[in-house]
This record gives sequence, C-alpha cells and structure tokens, in this order.
Amino acid sequence: MLCVAALVLLMDGSTSLSDAQWAMAVEAHARAFESPRLAQLVNREGPVAASAVAFAGFPTELLGWRLMKTEADLHAFADALRGHVIRGFNTGDGTGTGNAILHGLRLLEEVPDCERQVIDVATDGESNTGVTPEAARDRAVQAGVQVNAVVLRTGANDDPADWARERVTTTSGFVLEATTWEAWERAIQRKIVMELAALQPVDAF
Repeated sequence: MLCVAALVLLMDGSTSLSDAQWAMAVEAHARAFESPRLAQLVNREGPVAASAVAFAGFPTELLGWRLMKTEADLHAFADALRGHVIRGFNTGDGTGTGNAILHGLRLLEEVPDCERQVIDVATDGESNTGVTPEAARDRAVQAGVQVNAVVLRTGANDDPADWARERVTTTSGFVLEATTWEAWERAIQRKIVMELAALQPVDAF
C-alpha cells in the first residue's frame, strides 16, 4: 500500500462517554474526512490510508485499512465510520491508552510503504489499565511513528493536556485540548487534517 500518510484513529469508547457523546465523537472524525482540505491534499500529494479503532480496557478494530485516492474515497471512509455511531462493541473496563497505542503500532506494520505513520489518540481521560502509555509511546518512537492526541478537559480530570504531553505523544507529536464537547468535535476535525497534511498547530489554519 503506497501512500503519503497512514493514520490509525484510536477513539476512546470507555463508559466515561455517554452513547450520545460517543456518537458525537464518531461524527467529528467522519466530518474530518469530508474536509475540502483533505481532498486537496490527496489530489496534490497522493493517497492517504486510515484505519479506526475503539478502545477502553482493550482495543476493538472498527475499520481496517482504507486507501483513499479521491474525494469519493474520503467520503466513503467517513460514511463507513458513521456505521459505528451506535456503540455496538465491548472494549472492557477502564481506559487502556497504552494497549490501544500498541495495537495501532501492530496495524501500522501492515502499511510499511507509507511515507509517514501516525497514531491519533482521542480521549477524555487518563489511562488506568494495561500497558503504560509511556511504554507504548517509547515503542512508537523506536518505530519512527508519530503519536498525537486530542483531549477533553472536564471537571473529572485535572490536566489531560499535560498528561498527554508527558505520557502519550512523541516528541514529533502534538496535543490539542478542548474544554467543551463542541470544541472537542472541532479539535478532532482540525487534528486529522493537520496529521494527514503534516502540519503543526501553528500553521494548520
């Protein structure tokens, strides 16, 4: 599979999210792939690839690798994601961010010919089960994989952005933080465009 970027979407599906909030997160990811900017990227630079995984205590694959060469391909991926707005999976108890990152690394082994390999973590809380995020992140660094995160700050968590910077993202990665669900939805869309277009937060929009 030849592509300019391969992206694993790791989507927090733990019980800290209500069914409505999970559906909102899925829709935000789907809309990102309908961005005109992504269509321009594919037309200009070449194909991109993406897969999607839900995680709580352990990861569950939602969508296998899709190679997207056209705007129609991007929209087809978005529609496939929307097929999971109803949470019809069991990912166990807790939030195992490290387990999810390791699963993402295994998926990326299937697309070695992509120029850039990126893992995208979207979560509203810290990891509390399984492999530590630091250990998984270190494996990503060794593999040359960029890990980014978009986090939601709520009254129940202290400073998820600092936690993600210290324990989840690689030195080449970045963190976006939101304080409301509506802002989190926008941040998810923004981050995916940034990741596939190899942009940093300062020059994304």
